[in-house]
Amino acid sequence: MIYPSVSVVIPTFNRAHYLVLALKSVLEQDYSGFIEVLIVDDGSTDETNSVIQQFVQENYLNRKVTYLFQENKGSNIARNLGIHFTQCEWIGFLDSDDLWRKNKLSSQIQFLNNIEFKCDTVYCGWEEIDENGNLMDVNGIPQDKVLVDTNRILIKDHCGPTSTILIRRSSLLSIGQFNPQLKARQDWELSIRILLNTQVQFMKEFLVYYRNHQGVRTYSNSNNEIESYLWILKNHVKNSNIGFGYKLQSWSNFYKRKARVNVHYQKNFIKANLNIFKSILIWPFNLDHYFVLIGIYLSPNLRRNIHLKWNRLIFLNRFQIKSH
Repeated sequence: MIYPSVSVVIPTFNRAHYLVLALKSVLEQDYSGFIEVLIVDDGSTDETNSVIQQFVQENYLNRKVTYLFQENKGSNIARNLGIHFTQCEWIGFLDSDDLWRKNKLSSQIQFLNNIEFKCDTVYCGWEEIDENGNLMDVNGIPQDKVLVDTNRILIKDHCGPTSTILIRRSSLLSIGQFNPQLKARQDWELSIRILLNTQVQFMKEFLVYYRNHQGVRTYSNSNNEIESYLWILKNHVKNSNIGFGYKLQSWSNFYKRKARVNVHYQKNFIKANLNIFKSILIWPFNLDHYFVLIGIYLSPNLRRNIHLKWNRLIFLNRFQIKSH
């Protein structure tokens, strides 16, 4: 078995309490090969620097921790800074509030060995945890139907969070790293370029814990998310040669996303209704649109409880509620 070296880029901003857990989940990997970890501090004002120094100064076997600092510019800029300093053949990413299972890297490298490294990118499955690390009965797996019909990636992210990616460094550099113009949905936009320009494989195995918490994820908020969706539509979908049906589904999902922002963050139920009805009118065949429509009229706590209880009963990923 071949054990290639792996660089892991962790962007962070004022998350010292989560960052330590994320870092330990990398350092404690059961992978036998060399791992370098690059923590990119995006201008934190908490105790991030001091708590990480003990890891930077420690001498590890087959492990190395490097701490980088930049003024607050956003997680995409932070990741690109980390990528610039990577030295290994393969690159993985971990958001500072997420965790890797102990066998994340060993499983993905074993998978690559089994196919003789005849791909450039491997995604894996993930499970959601709450603020305290408890499983939330919500999971996701990359949907391999997009490998047969790659245009599906322009409708929505079929691949998964950034923390699930393992990519060949040379391939990442060739497609352009993370988009510095976007303040949200950088993972989806990168996956569009990855899927359309590299050889990709998916693993169904759950190897990542994706933390779902009340705090805003790094340099991202609801308005940034809408602006990023619109950027993707204009730059990847509008001028592409995909079929009309794909474009309808892309715009339909855009209005659904706006409806969620209207109700969750802006408390504007009139706009929420208008946008979700636009979404259904454009493409009425998506079950998730109707969950959003129902959710508009429910309290946040009731909506969340229904979301979690439904997903405990429904084990097929395509029938789980993703919008809540």
